[in-house]
Amino acid sequence: MGFTELVNRAGQLMHRGISAMTGPYRGGEIHRLNRSWQPDPWSPDAAIGEGWDLLVRRVLDLERNDPAMIALSRTLTDHVVSTGIQTAADATVGDEWDEEFNFASDDEWEDYAEQEVDFRGELAWADMQRQLFREMLDTGEALLLRCRRNDPERMIPLCYQTLEAEQLDSSKDQLPGKKQNAIKRGVELDRHQRPVAYWLFDVHPGDTHAVGNFSRRVLADRVIHVKLPGRPSQTRGMSLYSSITQTAKDLDNYLGAELTAANIAALFTLVHKTEHPGRGIGFMGDGSTSDTADQYGNPKVKLGRGIVSQIGKNDELEAIEAKRPNRDARVFTDLMLMLMGMGGNVSRQRLTRDYTKTSYVAARATHLDDKAAFRPLQLFVGRQLCLRVRRDWTAEMIAMHRLGGVSAGMLKAARRRWLRLKLMTPGWEQIDEEKETDAAIARVGAGMSTLEEECARTNKYWRRVLLQRKREEAFAAKLGVEIDLRRPSTPRQEQSQEPVEADADE
Repeated sequence: MGFTELVNRAGQLMHRGISAMTGPYRGGEIHRLNRSWQPDPWSPDAAIGEGWDLLVRRVLDLERNDPAMIALSRTLTDHVVSTGIQTAADATVGDEWDEEFNFASDDEWEDYAEQEVDFRGELAWADMQRQLFREMLDTGEALLLRCRRNDPERMIPLCYQTLEAEQLDSSKDQLPGKKQNAIKRGVELDRHQRPVAYWLFDVHPGDTHAVGNFSRRVLADRVIHVKLPGRPSQTRGMSLYSSITQTAKDLDNYLGAELTAANIAALFTLVHKTEHPGRGIGFMGDGSTSDTADQYGNPKVKLGRGIVSQIGKNDELEAIEAKRPNRDARVFTDLMLMLMGMGGNVSRQRLTRDYTKTSYVAARATHLDDKAAFRPLQLFVGRQLCLRVRRDWTAEMIAMHRLGGVSAGMLKAARRRWLRLKLMTPGWEQIDEEKETDAAIARVGAGMSTLEEECARTNKYWRRVLLQRKREEAFAAKLGVEIDLRRPSTPRQEQSQEPVEADADE
């Protein structure tokens, strides 16, 4: 290599070294202000395992005691799950709906979901959804165990038991071997990283009655393990609140400090500056001759009308007044609540339910932003949890010849046909009901939407809406009652109709 080539090569190496320090992306630069910021290259599972237990305990502590965290969980649960994510049978025969099967399936499912889905017999399916979603927010994952209760009075033996994330035995870790699967924090995986079994405690390991509580291996086909979406290789879930736990605790500490300062400010505090501190202050106001100190040696100060202070010639009294309440506290707490909302993907207005100083345009923009943020969570819970439970129930009902005359052979021959379902996520209340109803009618009339889509916006199933309308109209006709379902004309419409009618008469 010649001298010129050697110099060029050295220049290239030097340039590469400088690029490694600066880089085309500012976030990858190294300089004196960020030189100590060198995060470890954690894998998703390693990052989750480090501190997961402590994080969950902190989150649950805030969930029990912190109003802001309670409000965040309530807001997310009320708007994502609400009164329950619904499913409806959608089997078809050719291009037509199999109405007999669909209505039979929906009717039976409603009874089952209301009374028999819970292994303990305590909760309806909608209540279990809320419980599982809260668990997923707190810990990042939810576990639903498929069980059986052979009670002759039940529709079918199939039922489900909700489990807590701590019931996964995180101490179970095992490297893959020639004749053994890998186990990552209680989840046993095959060579394709697919769950094949879960190691579960019978009861919560923190239970005071959990003596001799050993984990046991449960096959994966009995467990619905739903975890919040993360990185592709992630085996366990991470709490949605991981980024805001410290913020919530800081807000709680700040409010506690402000309340302490306000309590101190409410007291009348005097400082007696004297050359002889042990002498104390002599106040005379009520003629009392009791001792001047309490049982702990603290000087007693009696205040009343006509106070006469007995102090020395060189003594001085100074009143301490704290500047409370803090006028800037609201600004600071609003900032902290905004940060909590950002971490939880909820607007500050919806989190606090405070819409003062908010215009209609701003409130509607907030409404639409929150709706867009909650929609993916609704679909995620619906697909990963609700559809799977409904399909399991449908398959077992058909296998036991309990559903619309469909047999197990028919299910095996056309499984996708009979297990086809519609997912209906909870709808949203309208901000301006009249305008939004008019907009829905216009969309359907212009062919830009359908009755199914518009009913789904308010969490209604369009076929049930039509069936109920038919029933009501038939019953009203039987009773001789006329129901006027025409929309009332608005004053604007009535005014615009008058000149049109006049032109017609002319």
